[in-house]
Amino acid sequence: MFRRNDLITIRQIYETLHRGPCPGGGGILHMSSFLKDKTSFTTDAPNASDTSTRSGALLDAVPDPVLAIAADTFDVVYANPAALRLFEWNRSANRSLADLGLGPEEIRLRTVLSSSDHTRREIQVARDAKLYRIDCQLLSTAGTADDDQVILTIWSPAADIDRNRRDHEFVATVSHELRTPVTSIKGALGLVLSGASGPVADKTRALLDIAHRNAGRLLLLVNDILDIEKLTSGNMSFDKDLLDLVAVLDAAHDATASFAHQFEVRIEVEAPKGPVMATIDGARIHQVLTNLISNACKFSHPGGVVTLSLDDSDPEKVRICVDDTGVGIPQSALHTIFDRFNQAQSGHRNRTGSTGLGLAIVKTIVEAHGGTISLDSVEGQGTRACFTLSRPAPE
Repeated sequence: MFRRNDLITIRQIYETLHRGPCPGGGGILHMSSFLKDKTSFTTDAPNASDTSTRSGALLDAVPDPVLAIAADTFDVVYANPAALRLFEWNRSANRSLADLGLGPEEIRLRTVLSSSDHTRREIQVARDAKLYRIDCQLLSTAGTADDDQVILTIWSPAADIDRNRRDHEFVATVSHELRTPVTSIKGALGLVLSGASGPVADKTRALLDIAHRNAGRLLLLVNDILDIEKLTSGNMSFDKDLLDLVAVLDAAHDATASFAHQFEVRIEVEAPKGPVMATIDGARIHQVLTNLISNACKFSHPGGVVTLSLDDSDPEKVRICVDDTGVGIPQSALHTIFDRFNQAQSGHRNRTGSTGLGLAIVKTIVEAHGGTISLDSVEGQGTRACFTLSRPAPE
């Protein structure tokens, strides 16, 4: 193999190879060459016009309006297509800061652009009775201050709201479309496993069990996504009524008893003998309790106890807690424990099959009832999750 890094012609390569005999006395039958044009590497610095062209192409693709303003003259030296549409400009006309149509707001923007503070700044201005956020960032395009430009990125809060609304609608639509077929798949697998279509061989049953469990996990994820989208977008309705919280706790205990048995965990309820009334959506508070109890069971050691307690000593609010003596949660994870898709106990993820949305949903439901929720944990000792609900005013 012959390799040269300097400039050389094909004829020179051939003559160099042909000067001496090849090993074994043979000659050259075929020659393949891979050549690289070195002329584009004759300077250390990139071509300025090429760099400008590439930068302009990138900014042209940005969906938000972007302007480049000369720092010394306040002339508009660049406007991407989104900015041209916003200000109803054509690309060929010369523009300045005055052409933005900001009225009195222009003075405030000029003050920011003239500032010696070159850190990134964000201001709000009004134009045509609409509010805009303008992000200002100084860009040094050459070695002198005369060539400095300020890049303005413009956002409309109304556009942000509309974009978020479309995102929520998309997620909700996709989730709805997924839920029906996944429910059918899970149901069909359950029927086959129950023997409704005939005997099932042991090897086949093992594979069907895997499919059935994962269909259940997928259905749980879809339902959780639908719930969190409804809650965060304010589209979930709550059917509140004056209910006995002790009865709600007992129902949650009964609903999770078989689940706890899978993990060899026992659930105990500590509550007053008489009724404790609160105005709640019973189904949603039941969802909160079953979520907290199932989490406690999943992260408890075999033979452990999960305690569900109710404290009504405060005349204004009721405090409900779920305690376990399981693996606990690292202190570093507690501040994000209620975030979406959070998995604090990542080492136990395969065991739990959690979606990471449960606690985010729980927090939103509790807060929709005017309550608060907290979670304390010591790694290796256990976790306590507590939430409060307001009590009705005495008549």
